[in-house]
Amino acid sequence: MIARRISMNSLKKSNIRRLINYLTDSQGVPARVQEVRITGCESENAEWAALEMQAVQKMNHRAKGDRTYHLVLSFREEPSKEVMRQLEDIVCNKLGYGEHQRVSVVHGDTDNLHLHIAINKIHPHKLTLHEPFYDHKTLAVLCSHLEKTFQLEQDNHVFRGKSRETAAVNMERAGDLESLTGWIQRNCLKQMEKANSWESFHGVLSEHGLTLHPRSGGFVIRFGKLHVKASSVSRMFSKANLEKKLGVFQPARSSQKVQRSYCRKPLTKSPATTALWEKYQEWVLENRKKRQQVLATIRARRDAELGAAKKSFDTRSMIIKHMTEGAVLKRILYSQNRTRLERKAKEIREKYLKEMQEARQGHPHFSWSSWIERKARSGDSAALEVMRARGRKRDMPARGNYLSGSSRETGASSGTTKKVTRKGSCIHESGLRETEKEIHLPKNAKDTLVQEALLLAAQKFGGAVEVHGTADFWGKVARVAGEQRLSISFVNPGLEKRRVEILQQQKDRAHHQSQAKGR
Repeated sequence: MIARRISMNSLKKSNIRRLINYLTDSQGVPARVQEVRITGCESENAEWAALEMQAVQKMNHRAKGDRTYHLVLSFREEPSKEVMRQLEDIVCNKLGYGEHQRVSVVHGDTDNLHLHIAINKIHPHKLTLHEPFYDHKTLAVLCSHLEKTFQLEQDNHVFRGKSRETAAVNMERAGDLESLTGWIQRNCLKQMEKANSWESFHGVLSEHGLTLHPRSGGFVIRFGKLHVKASSVSRMFSKANLEKKLGVFQPARSSQKVQRSYCRKPLTKSPATTALWEKYQEWVLENRKKRQQVLATIRARRDAELGAAKKSFDTRSMIIKHMTEGAVLKRILYSQNRTRLERKAKEIREKYLKEMQEARQGHPHFSWSSWIERKARSGDSAALEVMRARGRKRDMPARGNYLSGSSRETGASSGTTKKVTRKGSCIHESGLRETEKEIHLPKNAKDTLVQEALLLAAQKFGGAVEVHGTADFWGKVARVAGEQRLSISFVNPGLEKRRVEILQQQKDRAHHQSQAKGR
């Protein structure tokens, strides 16, 4: 079990209605929203509950920062709904939000079942804002305790330092692109720590194409136009710690020959990564070129219309100037002409602003991760392999009810894939989650879903399929396979025997029915 607070520092992110609408949106994937629970609100509808929470937030006129607490609980296994509700209540009470309004949503569209909790930080009666300080430590201790209490799979909850030190790691994990901070940590951190003088410290940086510069009471490490805080690489590289170890700062006197340097590229190594990375870079350049061309055309048409409006304005102004009437009438006409120009210019700019927004939407930029996911979802086996190679780094033992075997193909086995997770798992419309060698089913899956999983397994794994899970799941799989006469066999001897028995019963029943009709 992992508990993590999602930063809500900006007012845009802190919008409770927007957050709840996002959490409760299925996004076309039925398995995404599995349960919605509302606590502390009068309404039983999530949308109306969000309005209640927003109204309470507006009643507090003193709070200047964010008023929403977004917590995520992630699980290796699939706890029951009752257990997740108990966990939610315990965690919220421990954080001091037991009496606060909240909406919790269970999501099942990723590799791990997780619970989102959107909490109103404003107390519904006192109207005071509650901020649980050092909540990361509270959550770490609490998770360890709850794992033992509820017999959940244990995770590592060791606190690893300030967020600035782990920000690069989180960004790399999310985007699968090597950051400058991460590259420095992996390639020259040890050498930098061993340096016993400013000359040797600068020498290590120079060999890697880096430079050190004082800035805002600290140091930054530069690579071309990029720079990172030295203290974000390691807290040992803060100004106080470095000057304590090496003495008063001394700038670099000479540069060393660059031995190796930073190059932004995917962290995941696989046979297909290099080729796809090159294709992605080509796509970025081509997409940017097309977008710029379209925008340039729109700007040219806009400028032409604005020029025509200005020309019309100048013409009318010239006519007014040569009128023989009095000065008062001229001032009125000049004012009307100016107002007309401003109104026309506003209409033109609004029209073309809308066109430019549509053009940008027609040529959107995608990050490397998003681009790979789109390629994988469209059936690109190479892209799916890259995502699965990334997932293998953090693979954990599978849990729950699932089918396994040796995959005969690398792509998704069905055209019903609605989403591809970061680890390369394909989420189907029905709720099945397909990995490279496994097909996972939700708890209490119906016969129709079990049948779909078995057909998918026959296509994906071929003849023999291994079944994992509860005894009830085993029985259901054997029964469905036998009753539906599926062309599949099981590695599990007992299960295969039961399938054959049910199949034979079906054949005997069909034979007796045919004989009865013949009579």
